[in-house]
Amino acid sequence: MTPSNWCKHHIAAGLYKRATALVQRRLNGASNGQVAAAPDPVPATVPAHTGSDTAVETPQGVPQQHMVLIQGRPFVKFSGLLAMAHERGLIALTVDWTYNDGELSLAHAVATFKDGRVFEESGDATPANTNRKVAVHFRRVALTRAKARVLRDVLGVDLVAVEELAEE
Repeated sequence: MTPSNWCKHHIAAGLYKRATALVQRRLNGASNGQVAAAPDPVPATVPAHTGSDTAVETPQGVPQQHMVLIQGRPFVKFSGLLAMAHERGLIALTVDWTYNDGELSLAHAVATFKDGRVFEESGDATPANTNRKVAVHFRRVALTRAKARVLRDVLGVDLVAVEELAEE
């Protein structure tokens, strides 16, 4: 973990997103016969919590209505990830279990886009790592976590989805 508590996966996703945007800007500038302008700096952190649990805008471009603050920390809603992915060309999001027993469920999700890109990610759940309200449905939580993780990777969103949380 870095001092800002970002894991290497989130840092890599952010770097990929910023590098892709920079290359695209330069390609667009070159195709117009112009020199592309330097990219605007992107803040590396979410704005500080200023009071009650209200929505915030993130540097990943997550619309405010898809964000929640829980105990002062920002989280993204799965519904927001799905809406953003559809805006960017998502045509299929499939998920299936890869393992199930009485205490562990593993799921694998695949996101397919109009341009042919395919992304995959996995999710897990146990009765112990889900909140009390859904612990009896932990197998379905594994499915949702896998879908949320693949969409976060695709979109370069380094915030945890609300549906991935273990406690309320």
